[in-house]
Amino acid sequence: MEYSMYKTFAAKYRSKVKKICKKYKHNGIFCVKYQNNAGKQKEEYFYKGGFKRQKPSKDNKIDILPKFIMHTSTTSLMDRLKAEKCELCGAKGHLEMHHVRKLKNLQNKEPWERHMIARKRKTIALCGTCHKKIHYGTI
Repeated sequence: MEYSMYKTFAAKYRSKVKKICKKYKHNGIFCVKYQNNAGKQKEEYFYKGGFKRQKPSKDNKIDILPKFIMHTSTTSLMDRLKAEKCELCGAKGHLEMHHVRKLKNLQNKEPWERHMIARKRKTIALCGTCHKKIHYGTI
């Protein structure tokens, strides 16, 4: 890694590794001298012995994640129809599907529009009365 750093600096300044080491190594440590805003001469050390290789962990359960299901919502069309529950009022029974062509055409004013936008679905399962109210504009 140390030599790779020297090669990176040499490529950046279009020089050779030997010249970079001669210029930036002081007392065997790679450092850069600079002046701060107050005019003081400072040194910044980039590499002091480096990164030693660590022994691999003997704990074999590090990469095992617990098996859990975050959300178990059913969003498929068939699951919503099988539930036989209106997505607006919650009434049980026969359902009708309301469909829009594009989600971007919804104005986000009505509760059923907000529901469809939030779920990112172009269809919504409704009971007959809610479906009629949507088409008549009274919901």
